[in-house]
Amino acid sequence: MPSFKVILLKHSRREDSTYPLALRITSDRRSKYIYLNVYILEEQWDKENQRVRKNHENYLHINTYLQDKLADAQKVFLEQNIRKKATTPGELKKRIKQHRTGFTFFKYAQEYLDGLFSAGKIKVYKSDKSRIENFKMFMKNNDLFFEDISTELLKLFVNYLKGEKRHLKPRTIVNHLILLRTLYNKAISEAIVEQNYYPFGRGKLTIRIPESQKIGLDEKEIKAIENLDLVKDSTLWHVRNVFLLSFNLAGMRIGDLLRLKWGDFKDERLFYVMGKNNKPGSIKINSKVNAILEYYKPEKPNPKDYVFPELKQANQKDPVDMERKVNNATKNFNKSLKTIATKAGINKTLFNHIARHSFAYIAADKISLTLLQNLYRHSSIITTANYQQSFTNKEIDNAIDKVLDF
Repeated sequence: MPSFKVILLKHSRREDSTYPLALRITSDRRSKYIYLNVYILEEQWDKENQRVRKNHENYLHINTYLQDKLADAQKVFLEQNIRKKATTPGELKKRIKQHRTGFTFFKYAQEYLDGLFSAGKIKVYKSDKSRIENFKMFMKNNDLFFEDISTELLKLFVNYLKGEKRHLKPRTIVNHLILLRTLYNKAISEAIVEQNYYPFGRGKLTIRIPESQKIGLDEKEIKAIENLDLVKDSTLWHVRNVFLLSFNLAGMRIGDLLRLKWGDFKDERLFYVMGKNNKPGSIKINSKVNAILEYYKPEKPNPKDYVFPELKQANQKDPVDMERKVNNATKNFNKSLKTIATKAGINKTLFNHIARHSFAYIAADKISLTLLQNLYRHSSIITTANYQQSFTNKEIDNAIDKVLDF
């Protein structure tokens, strides 16, 4: 009789020091593995009880998810046994995947979304859920097999997203297609659909990311914000502090910034895991950062306390509540930044993410791509080069000047 066990795959350590959880199917000393799309630190895994420890903020959600996977596996084995079908690890793996997804796209997509939610990736979960819902509306709530997602169907979907009912921007449409491609690739890797049905790529549907113009502030504009005479402890004063802190921390995203705790600062450095890609790293604390932090630091800071007030009343065990409060704070900050821009005499549209663009703009001619890649924590230097392309204008400007200088 085969055994089913959830294990931590210690040979598959990722860059953020997490490991994947997998369902191991063992029979006659042979094993097969099904990845569960959950990644945790080694100290968060209770090997003996096959469950996530309480030191993971989403341990309840993940443990429920793991129990469901084990129950599914046992059910498939019993069904195979009753039908007197093969129960080798390879055959069981195949049948479990079939049972898990029903070979239908939307059931598979829902499992993908459940995995995101269980892992606490609420922002990605909400974005991808919206894209799946748009595809479901296009299909008029009719489920379909992966084999049914043809190049022709995808082109019709693109036209639907462009049409009067949805009227989505080109980059938003591309994000929909990238998600569908990601799910299709995952399904191929899990032997749910054959490679020959793949509707993407050369001669089929090619995804081209549209170029976008990113605008950052220059040094003069950053100084104008720094020099504004704002009432201490006022809303505008606080928003200005957060914006400048983001800029001085190499363009840290607002979601990561609001989640900072006093314990993240050690030996004049900030240590944190980037929320977008779960990559850990550290950055030096300069005098400007220290000056801002001093405004918020209590006499005896608790390492577990948030630096900023926006998340102090949030339920840290509820990722949905955390994400909701980050989103609300972001919206309020963006409104205040418009006022700050007016007071500073800045004609550009000012919002939280401009701090990241501004760092990139000013760094373009001062820092090598390799160093910028480390700062941004990009997996590929090509990603860094593409990001910086919008801000690297000096060589082009000089070239034009040389041509016209006669």
